[in-house]
Amino acid sequence: MDDGGIFKRRCTSYILERKLCVDYNKIFNLFKKDCENIDISLKVLKKIRELKKYYYCILATDNMDSFSRFTLPQHPELLEAFDEIYDSFVYKALKSSEDGRYFINKIVEKRSALEKCILIDDSINNCKIFKKIGGQSYNTKNETQALKVLDKILFEVRG
Repeated sequence: MDDGGIFKRRCTSYILERKLCVDYNKIFNLFKKDCENIDISLKVLKKIRELKKYYYCILATDNMDSFSRFTLPQHPELLEAFDEIYDSFVYKALKSSEDGRYFINKIVEKRSALEKCILIDDSINNCKIFKKIGGQSYNTKNETQALKVLDKILFEVRG
């Protein structure tokens, strides 16, 4: 961690412990444990593996450093299910940055057509941006909705 990170951690620790009377280490360890034990839908991952026969599948997350530090190491099934993982913290840009520049760059890199690309996301803003640049998007909020969308896409692509 760089000096800026140490400074931020000390400031956060000071605020939590001195101003709010909360034990920083206790809260941080609870946060870390929650990140490591996040519920990953094996049903959704199974559908994504099926979809990989027809599409290049990317897990793109707008997350803090916690995803790469704590979640991914505990969930290798994510690395197996997706062709690629984009963590906004690592790349220092959100999916919505610069009106979806990440999406456009990735589509150009993969030599794909925007109208053939699909975004499934829990952020309505990301879905709007993706539609605006010419892709198809589905806003889902839970496993049931995601499975329904994946089934629809798989039905269409199988013919």
